Amino acid sequence: MSKLGLIIKREYLTRVTKKSFIIGTLLAPIGLAVYLLVIIGLTKYDSGSELKVAVLDEAGMVKQLPDEKGVRYLASGNKSLDQLKTEVTEQKIDGILRIPPLGNFQKKDHTVFYYSDKKLAPEKSMAIERKIAGRIRDFKIDSLHLDPKTLDMLDTEIAIDPEK
Repeated sequence: MSKLGLIIKREYLTRVTKKSFIIGTLLAPIGLAVYLLVIIGLTKYDSGSELKVAVLDEAGMVKQLPDEKGVRYLASGNKSLDQLKTEVTEQKIDGILRIPPLGNFQKKDHTVFYYSDKKLAPEKSMAIERKIAGRIRDFKIDSLHLDPKTLDMLDTEIAIDPEK
């Protein structure tokens, strides 16, 4: 047993006294703190200004979108994508949201394109995605002549009551 203790003591002392171990021990908490600060900074990031987004709805699915916090939706009128891109470069609008027609109603994913010279903030991107997804869902319901109230009955909220 004493030989094992000597081996453990020697290995421990040779590992702990290395420069790499000491530097790693000191830098690990600093690295973790920087990582946490970056995550906190990203969650609090807000672009601050209101975006003016022209909606180019190629299939007429979403119609006019109501404005929401930080995003103002503008109808594209009869303008083409190239004309709208020119307005983006002239900074009359901040971006273009192009909604292509649905291929078929059974497809679950649909890609919507956003054209802009500026990067879209994550919270605004998610808000636009939710709004467009809801409008496309409503369009599918209307096109398939389904009753929205009946479909709402399919959704069930579950609550778990823990008991011993």
